[in-house]
Amino acid sequence: MSAIKPQKNVIDQLQSRGDQFNRLLIQEKQRVLHLQSKLKSMNNSIAATRKKNKEMATEIMNTNMSTPKPAYDRVDGINPTKLVESNQKKIVKHLEGRLGKAHVRRNQLECENNEIKEKINKLRRKVVIDKKNRECMEKELVLIKNDIDHIMKQA
Repeated sequence: MSAIKPQKNVIDQLQSRGDQFNRLLIQEKQRVLHLQSKLKSMNNSIAATRKKNKEMATEIMNTNMSTPKPAYDRVDGINPTKLVESNQKKIVKHLEGRLGKAHVRRNQLECENNEIKEKINKLRRKVVIDKKNRECMEKELVLIKNDIDHIMKQA
C-alpha cells in the first residue's frame, strides 16, 4: 500500500502537468487563429490602401504632367505602387515569421504533452500489474496459512 502512494503522487503530478500543457496547447491554437484572422484583415486593409493610393497617385500624376504612361510615372521617379507592394511584402514576411514561430512552439508543446501522456499510461499499467501481483500473493499467503493451520491441527 505504501508503494502505491508515491506512484499515485507521480501520476497525479504528471496528469496535472499534462493538463497544463493541454491548456497551453489550446491557448496557442487560439493565438494562431487570432494571428491568421489578423493577417487576413491586414491583407484586406493593405489591398484597400494600395487601391486608394494608386488612384490618388494616378490622379495627382495626371494633373501636372504629360507622359506616355501617366498612371505609372512620376516626375521625381518614385512609383507609389511599388512602394506599397514592397511594404506589404515586408509586413507579410514579418507575420509569416511570427506564424512559423507559433507553429514551432505549438509542435514542441504537443510533443511534450504526448511524452507525458505516455509516462502516465506506463505508470497506470504498472500500478495495475502491481495490484494484481499483490492480490495473487495475498491469495497464496492465505492458502499457505490455511495449510499451516491444517498441519498444526493434525499435529
